[in-house]
Amino acid sequence: MEALEEVRTNVYILTEGGANVGFGHIARCYALSQAFQQQGAKAKLVVNGDDSLRKLINEDEYICYDWLNDTKGLLANLDAEEAIFILDSYKVDKAGLDQLAANCPNIAYLDDHGRTDYPKGLILVPINFMHYLDLPYDEDRDMLIGQKYILIRKPFWSATSSVEITEEIKEVMIMMGGMDLKNLSGLALKTISEQFPKATIHLIYNKDKWHIAEWKQRLGDRLKILSGLNANEMCELMCKMDLALITAGQAAYELFCLGIPTIQVSVAENQIWALHAIKEEGYTEHIIDSNGPDYEAYLVLAVKQVRSMEERKKMRKIGRQIVDGQGSMRLAEDIMLYFNRTDHE
Repeated sequence: MEALEEVRTNVYILTEGGANVGFGHIARCYALSQAFQQQGAKAKLVVNGDDSLRKLINEDEYICYDWLNDTKGLLANLDAEEAIFILDSYKVDKAGLDQLAANCPNIAYLDDHGRTDYPKGLILVPINFMHYLDLPYDEDRDMLIGQKYILIRKPFWSATSSVEITEEIKEVMIMMGGMDLKNLSGLALKTISEQFPKATIHLIYNKDKWHIAEWKQRLGDRLKILSGLNANEMCELMCKMDLALITAGQAAYELFCLGIPTIQVSVAENQIWALHAIKEEGYTEHIIDSNGPDYEAYLVLAVKQVRSMEERKKMRKIGRQIVDGQGSMRLAEDIMLYFNRTDHE
């Protein structure tokens, strides 16, 4: 980790991520940081991460620092009294939460699965499945909640797919998590290549290439392997797709906003609730759980269903209704309004 130099800004967003654990938290925090900047605030990410961040975020927009193990050092070098602090972390413990809350009068917590009963501060729940969660904090806490706040990165705010939905599926994106910890890419490749034998498959894959060498040999030029894409590159790629097969999470919201028909696979409990929510909206009929005994069968059913042009048109329409692209700006604006109130403490 690099040394932390004294920085003066308006908003600090603390999170973790990198090549070994994935980039979902970083992506949504970066989206919020961009929205703050768009509204005239100075915002900076403080990331417990690694050098892989340089491919994704401009170097002047983040600090790479082990704040999880040196919260005192972090607070000594940042404007804790005046700035807004936003925390998005699965790893921080109760002592760390309490220390941050005690020293940062203007603090908020990003939460997508009811992680813990947070100390004093504002709770941010920018999701469409909160009604499925058993929340550990009181419902009368100060909160900004709901799908109107869903966070997506700046290139996606006004972008939209220009690909017409037709009978033929020509381009498919597969992304089974930053590290594909369950090695789901193999089954995804098998299913897509069998159901759409003429399609070009774009696999976003951050592991060593030898893990999928067999598939590269089998599919040849039909398989394009990509990694380390920044937001602009990812948006450009997604806009060209007829279909996406991904693990549930941040990327799904960006695909929804673009209007790309998307099949999602759950790899964690909170993702199951996200899938139930889109099923409730009519986006899909299938809950695909990678931990379930019938995972492969449900995956094949879902892929077969999107062969229908009308099904994909329906998914495009509902996806854009779920994510309208303005959530990042709404959340940044309402956070600033909240902390500019004199009665928020």
